[in-house]
Amino acid sequence: MANKSILRKKAIEKLIINTEIEDQETLVDLLETKFNIETNQAVISRDLKELGVNKRSIGKKYIYELPQKNAKKEVIKLSVNSIVHNEYLIIVNCMPGLADVIGDYLDEHKELGILGTLAGETVVFIAPASIKDIYKTYTNICKTLCWKNK
Repeated sequence: MANKSILRKKAIEKLIINTEIEDQETLVDLLETKFNIETNQAVISRDLKELGVNKRSIGKKYIYELPQKNAKKEVIKLSVNSIVHNEYLIIVNCMPGLADVIGDYLDEHKELGILGTLAGETVVFIAPASIKDIYKTYTNICKTLCWKNK
């Protein structure tokens, strides 16, 4: 199953690079005709989100585009010094001046299970949506910030 997903995502990337695609229906059709991959709109929607695909305007139409190498993610990856948690909060320690960037980045990721963030100069306080799931939230944050939790 994972292999199908990987192949489908690679095909989606190739199509987006080489073709001006305006909607998911067109993408489903192209996957079937060019790559013999049968899928549906719900799967495509999830794949596009996972690939970080955006839409940009060209004249009067909007087409899909792949994200540029994510410089922001690289900065974040390099700026995190540690991530720790107790039973109530998760704390991200980072390089001076970058806590607000990390806080904003985490706020963009609604799927992490975060109720809210509070950023200072070098620390981000994170309140999980549920303290029952704090370890899951902690591991999701570690993955998102490319931090190897120890």
